[in-house]
Amino acid sequence: MLKALVCALVLGAAVLAVPAGRPAAAADEYVVHKFKCPNITTVKLNWANKISANPDFPVSKSYENLTHSAGFQASSVNVAENTVSCRYVISQTVFQAPYVYKVHRKILSCTGQPGPEITCNLKKN
Repeated sequence: MLKALVCALVLGAAVLAVPAGRPAAAADEYVVHKFKCPNITTVKLNWANKISANPDFPVSKSYENLTHSAGFQASSVNVAENTVSCRYVISQTVFQAPYVYKVHRKILSCTGQPGPEITCNLKKN
């Protein structure tokens, strides 16, 4: 009796894991890949040389192409464009820096976003 109940629970969990209306792809039809966004990266801001046309305020030489530390904020996946994105924010600012990775295989599905580790099922070549 207990063995039958355990089997029923396992079978029920397996059935619930498959999205409704969409057949599960066989494991040999795709490969699994994990994309990892670093927690911190560096970015450079390339300011325009002036704030407005009149008056002209040039950027101080010490701030041209200055490197800033940026922390991970969120990830996303765009299946239509076949991309995985990691978005970073420069601390104490509103400046965001996205890193968009063009995936070389067709993305079938992904989990884990908006976290820093995204697991995707990719079509085999």
